[in-house]
Amino acid sequence: MKVLFEKEEYKTLFKTGSAAAEYIQRETDYFFQYNENDYGIKGFYNWDVTAAVYLMHPELFVDSKREFNLSIKDLETGFLRESEENNCVLNLPEIGEEQPFKKNIYDTWMNVKM
Repeated sequence: MKVLFEKEEYKTLFKTGSAAAEYIQRETDYFFQYNENDYGIKGFYNWDVTAAVYLMHPELFVDSKREFNLSIKDLETGFLRESEENNCVLNLPEIGEEQPFKKNIYDTWMNVKM
């Protein structure tokens, strides 16, 4: 939850009038209202895009390897259990610097041909 995408930023960066910008803004607009109404957050955390950016640009992240003790039940619920008895090592990368991360996402979106 390091990088928050805010509506005002979207409006400013998407003034280009490109088809991709219009589409992304239209399709994500409800996230802003939902998060503000339900959680008091004036933006949203773009989890899906973050995973894609990590796959394409791991240099924008800092690796964070930690030991966990996982069970099948934990994996079914998405729970990561840290304990004294561990059975795996997971890398939970963290976003490095916010601005290069966001710039990469916005630049990529603005270069989509529609």
